[in-house]
Amino acid sequence: MRVSTLIFLISTMVSVLWLASACNTKSKAMPYAELTDEEKARIALDAKDFPTAIALYKSLVENKPTDYENYRFLAAAYAQFGGFDILKAVGGTIANAGKGQSSSLLDSISKFLPSDPTDEQIAALKSATEVLTSLPVEQRSYEHPEVPTSSSGAQQLEFYQAAYSLIYINKFAKVTDAGSLDPSKLESMTEEDVNNILDNFEAIAATAGGGAIAEGADDLIKQLESAPGETRRDKLLNYLSTHSN
Repeated sequence: MRVSTLIFLISTMVSVLWLASACNTKSKAMPYAELTDEEKARIALDAKDFPTAIALYKSLVENKPTDYENYRFLAAAYAQFGGFDILKAVGGTIANAGKGQSSSLLDSISKFLPSDPTDEQIAALKSATEVLTSLPVEQRSYEHPEVPTSSSGAQQLEFYQAAYSLIYINKFAKVTDAGSLDPSKLESMTEEDVNNILDNFEAIAATAGGGAIAEGADDLIKQLESAPGETRRDKLLNYLSTHSN
């Protein structure tokens, strides 16, 4: 793993640690009914009661549309409901790099996703990205340093966009006992599925100042462009077949 990638991961870990620290409301010594809606939502998220956390944060976003921190917590609740914990993914990738285990950042992220995802998990990851893209651009961009949380919002969005595309691929990339991809699963991938996957990767690659994830997405797109096939679907299927091992 390149040094620039490791630096990016460490930066990301630092910028998203607020997700963990801000959720630590378990020890609040007062009746539940007296807690604020924000505190109730964070307790639910901390307890991994994701449906409750999602419902509470959705209400907070609707009632306080300019309190942008709630959007990021709602996205985190959706992502974890989909089986992706950004803190574990970043921390695990850094740990593996420290052990000398080298792999692309996208491959590393995929290891922290369900290998046999449900449609509900895929939909949850999609919702996580949609929540963050509904933020004003200056709240999720590397180009607005005047907004303290803007770059961390951009990093969170990139991770969730990558996770969404990768979990979508996992739906079709079933490995047989022989170690190859199940062709029947691959063939069931539709053009709409392909567009959902690749449009997301292209959005990541186009992120100005996007760092390691954007570089990884751009590299993947270039490999797909050189893969055999007439259509995007053909190229993706051939790429997946070639990179199944």
